[in-house]
Amino acid sequence: MVRMMYGPKGFKAENASLLSIIQEAYGIQANQIVGPPEIKSAAYDIEVKTEGSPTDAREADPGLMQPEIRNQLQALLADRFKLALHHESKKLPSYVLVVGENGSKLQPTKFADYPDNAVGPDGKGIHRMMMQVRGGQVRAIGAQKSSMAEFAKQLSMQLGKNVVDKTGMTGQYDFNLQWSEAAANRDGASNDAVPAAGPSLFDAIQEQLGLKLVPQQGPLDVLVIDHVEWPEANSSL
Repeated sequence: MVRMMYGPKGFKAENASLLSIIQEAYGIQANQIVGPPEIKSAAYDIEVKTEGSPTDAREADPGLMQPEIRNQLQALLADRFKLALHHESKKLPSYVLVVGENGSKLQPTKFADYPDNAVGPDGKGIHRMMMQVRGGQVRAIGAQKSSMAEFAKQLSMQLGKNVVDKTGMTGQYDFNLQWSEAAANRDGASNDAVPAAGPSLFDAIQEQLGLKLVPQQGPLDVLVIDHVEWPEANSSL
């Protein structure tokens, strides 16, 4: 199982492909990377530690370290994988997240007046987004004190395509989103050959949250890999 997580002291990835490491390092999606097929297969363990002691803000929201972590990951890729790449602009499919025709069903977070370092009833930081995995795939998202920009980023990761928040909703929200294993891979289109055990991710977003993913196509930044060397697979870096 692949695990990638931020903590108050840094970032850790287990059994992660080079593709997923590049995605995290540059903040892009899988369809924005052009390279050899091996980037999807060989798996590595990576740990990046940040300097200094964790602050209260980091304890509540480890994602605050993201810019620092990305710089370190890019340096690691250049050092350990001898990664060389260049940028191109390419027209690619993506999505915009908008409010549905009948309006949003989202409720403002119950902890909207709490400071960033506050904790919820479970004693943990309340600024978070949790994934529920079934059959090796994410099938549910539980959010506390999360913005629509954060939700769009998580949807980008699930779809492997860029999702841009255009809801116009600037608050923070608590919500639970669940979709079916069978329907999750249908990319919003019906498929009679795959019987759905429940709503697809696209339908669930509309039915449960009152939001909508609208497909679009336009120019996006693409990373083209010019050179890469391979450390031993399944190794720690």
